[in-house]
Amino acid sequence: MWVALYSKKIHLHKRVMKLCFCCMAFISILGVQGSEWSASIPASVSGLSGLCIYIPCNFSYPGPRQPAGKLTGIWFQGSTNFQIYNSMNSEVVNALYLNRTRLVGSLARNECSLKIGPLRSSDAKIYTFRIEIPDLDKYSYLQQSTTVSIIDAPSAPSMQCPGILAEGIAVSLVCAVVHSCPEAAPALHWSSIRAEQTIAQPQSRRLLQNGWEERVVLNLLPSSGSHGEVLRCSAVFPSGLSQFGPECRLVVDYAPKNVTVNVSSPLDSVLEGNTVILSCQADSHPAPHTFSWFQWAAGREQLLTAQRGHELYINKIIREPGQYWCQAENTMGIAHSQPLLLDVLYQPEIMNESCCSVISEQELELNCVCIAHGNPKPSINWTFMHSHEPINGQVDSSQSGGHKAVVSLNTSVLWNSTAKELVILCMAENSLSSTTKAFTLTLNTTLNAFVLSDTGPTLGLWGPMMGLTAITMLLPQWHCGLLIESPYLLIESLSSACKLSLRLCDL
Repeated sequence: MWVALYSKKIHLHKRVMKLCFCCMAFISILGVQGSEWSASIPASVSGLSGLCIYIPCNFSYPGPRQPAGKLTGIWFQGSTNFQIYNSMNSEVVNALYLNRTRLVGSLARNECSLKIGPLRSSDAKIYTFRIEIPDLDKYSYLQQSTTVSIIDAPSAPSMQCPGILAEGIAVSLVCAVVHSCPEAAPALHWSSIRAEQTIAQPQSRRLLQNGWEERVVLNLLPSSGSHGEVLRCSAVFPSGLSQFGPECRLVVDYAPKNVTVNVSSPLDSVLEGNTVILSCQADSHPAPHTFSWFQWAAGREQLLTAQRGHELYINKIIREPGQYWCQAENTMGIAHSQPLLLDVLYQPEIMNESCCSVISEQELELNCVCIAHGNPKPSINWTFMHSHEPINGQVDSSQSGGHKAVVSLNTSVLWNSTAKELVILCMAENSLSSTTKAFTLTLNTTLNAFVLSDTGPTLGLWGPMMGLTAITMLLPQWHCGLLIESPYLLIESLSSACKLSLRLCDL
């Protein structure tokens, strides 16, 4: 009994396996296409008048896959009677679309994309695809109809504007434009910008749901010169028409550069004793958050910690203030300026080393030296008191330099017997002011001698004397009946550089 039951079970199992195999074979035959009529077609497409348009299309049908010769693909407008394309019979195609429509792809691969071109304004209609399979069925994909619209101007390219860039760090930018006719695809171009390096990759194309996209990638290595530059992409169509995308103003962060120090106050010349304001300027993004000031004085560098802003205040500027420079810092780095040497102007000052000496008493020959400092460097002139004419003689200014003027005078003086004194003036003058120093030769009748003296600087050319600084005596030879051949007695003035001689006569 158990053997009989077991035999029946084996027999039943074989029948089930055979049935399953048959079912799988049938399913494999039908499963190539699926069991539904369906199509993938965009709801709408648009094209440029005068060019072409592609309507992307893929379809499926129930039953086994059929060869192309057994498939008839039809596109119609409105109703099946208005056919604009027929893969088997072009005679039924409406005359308005004859030779203007073409199937793109193969019906055997379930491809039903349609090209229409050149487009006319009358082509703005609703279109439907239909498939006819002999001995199987016919089907119109009415639920997947598409609407064609005609545009007069092409689409403008688009570009994603980047955020904040950093100098020296590469970035890739993409420009793209969508169109409907690959045979008349636009050429994309980038505007010219300043950058360390720009490389535009070859233009590429990809198929979208409602057309084609042209795209070009720009590899950009931004620099400080790229900051604020306007980048733009344009699409040039075969007709010559150009469309421009939106402007993109680049923002690039970079470390300070071209750091400079300038005098912001006073606006004109810097005078001794003025308050001076220096300004530190830097080309950077973002703007510097910290400024540091330095001074080179007394042979060493000094950090001026009291002032950290972009301006430095200097009270009562001196003649030789030394050099100043600044340092600017932002989130990207640090840079410093070149040193600034201030040109401080000051009035002329005649130095105490200035002097006169008598080098020959027989002809009353004088040798005078006038030394003056000033900025601008002063000019020096020798004149007699109460006379505007210069003193004739040999003048030497070869030792002048910088802000120092040195002028020596060698001259012979004709003494007026009725005069009691002779005043020689050294006048130093620049664009700010003038000052004088007087050297006086006086006849002392009591001592029967000449007294040579010099005075300090005066307030003006003919201003009052400031004080007596040195005296020397010399007896004129015409008052001496008998000369004593004694050696010269040297009497020093305030400066050892100038020595005055004295010869005595027997009284």
